[in-house]
Amino acid sequence: EIAIGRGEAAAERLVAGGATAVLSLGLADALDPNLSVGDVVVPVAVLDGGRRYFTDEDLCRALGGATGSLVLAGEARDAARTGASAADPDSGAVARVAREAGMQDYAPGVGWWAFTQTSAADQARFFIALQRLIPRQFWPYARGLLAGIEPLQSWGIPQVARPRWQVFFKTGALPSEGLFNETARLERPGVTFTISVFTTGDPSMGYGEETIRGVASALLARTPPA
Repeated sequence: EIAIGRGEAAAERLVAGGATAVLSLGLADALDPNLSVGDVVVPVAVLDGGRRYFTDEDLCRALGGATGSLVLAGEARDAARTGASAADPDSGAVARVAREAGMQDYAPGVGWWAFTQTSAADQARFFIALQRLIPRQFWPYARGLLAGIEPLQSWGIPQVARPRWQVFFKTGALPSEGLFNETARLERPGVTFTISVFTTGDPSMGYGEETIRGVASALLARTPPA
């Protein structure tokens, strides 16, 4: 899945959509005098207001290894004494979204924010925090989007939970990797909770859908009646 726009808003859309990896690609201001136009910077960490977000080691290696110590989540004029190789505001915006959502397994993407790492637990925490994170005036609109996904895309958890629960959910898929994920917020009077299921290595989309549906069925089997 691809989200284009300002880093924070795009990251929020991807996180809400159950993204498991985010690659962030953008133009940064070079701070290291040894850098030239067109050089690629793969940092080991993003520095945002004194907080460091370390990048994923496996992704660093996949991209040829880290080339710079830090990327500053701000403007070049704020770079004094940071030791950063480059400045990129979007890198910090993506990291802040993860922090505000209470994510614990978050790792900033290397090279492009679309490679950001997360987990099923992170997505469950994010969906339970949605009402706090989304501005009040946009909350009804957001609920409508997450509840009104077309039937062909409403596989997995909503097939099991409806009509006993109001279901607000997002799926994610990368069929070439056998990756099928889904996170849902389930509500009824007095009860709100989330389910998040990540799968990989599935031989087919049908297999992935059935796996998520089976996990949801097991989790919801003993819930009290409406």
